[in-house]
Amino acid sequence: MTKDDKVLEISRILSEWNPLGARAATVEDLNDYKTEAQDILWAMNLHGDTVKKAVTMVLQQAFGIELDDFELECYSKRIASLLETAQSSPAYLPIPQPDLEALSDEDYDFLELVLDSLESVDAMNLEMVDGFFASLLCAPKLVLPSQYVPVVLGGEDEAYESQEQAERFLTLLMAHWNHIAHTLQSDDIYLPILMEDSNGVALGNDWAKGFVRGMDFHPADWMELLDDEEHGGAMVPIFALAHEQNPDPEMRPFQEAIDEDRRELLLAGLAVGTKQVYEYFKSHRKMEAHAKAAGKTYRREGPKISRNAPCPCGSGKKYKQCCGKTTLH
Repeated sequence: MTKDDKVLEISRILSEWNPLGARAATVEDLNDYKTEAQDILWAMNLHGDTVKKAVTMVLQQAFGIELDDFELECYSKRIASLLETAQSSPAYLPIPQPDLEALSDEDYDFLELVLDSLESVDAMNLEMVDGFFASLLCAPKLVLPSQYVPVVLGGEDEAYESQEQAERFLTLLMAHWNHIAHTLQSDDIYLPILMEDSNGVALGNDWAKGFVRGMDFHPADWMELLDDEEHGGAMVPIFALAHEQNPDPEMRPFQEAIDEDRRELLLAGLAVGTKQVYEYFKSHRKMEAHAKAAGKTYRREGPKISRNAPCPCGSGKKYKQCCGKTTLH
């Protein structure tokens, strides 16, 4: 059974169940729960989640609904049986973990080729995707492929030349996501993908911009880190490179050009800072996962960011007049 076949069959099971009930008629583009079926498979592949856990997480995040325990159990078993994981306890068996190694140069070249062919000015290049994915994986809340893939593509509906190209692109995109996730979760050193310019210099601007775009999904949750005097410094290299070439001179962290030595320090800070941010939000992600499993919403307790505080990027401006002006809406 192909992946598309699995998505179709899972969507049929979800449609039969119709966990939204009468609300389904008011949801635009529900499309027989096909998006949710794709996200369920993704959650199982990435995290090794059980069918029941994946179904619970996806439906609660997509619709904010409380699921009936009996119905959840029954339909999870049906989906598990469909995926041929019903040997002993079908509602609780995960499907095999995917390959978590880095992609080959040929695979990265293919991703870069497709991304570079996109016409939208909002579409990302490979370096930006790497920073974007790192941001989403560091974040305190999970973001699903149905939410972030359209951002990568810049909102283009016809992004592929063929179905075969689309399948390979999305498969490799998910594989790269898995590799970053594995690296951040393990003791391995995270190394950002940084493209060299025509002079053979890696600037890091696109990577940092991608990271900042990832923060736009849950901006309020990032405020806690930005207001943390002890840990907020991890974001300084990211903001500095993201705004280095900002059209507004006042938004640039440095008035003078960044020299080679300073850039080397900032690029090293991207790798170190990303790991620090990932560790900072680890407890938040656990609380969010537990809350989702219990059918509740996790709300962070603590002081809100002071918009009049100095910006952590080191510009000397107030946060609301600097990075908070363009990053957090």
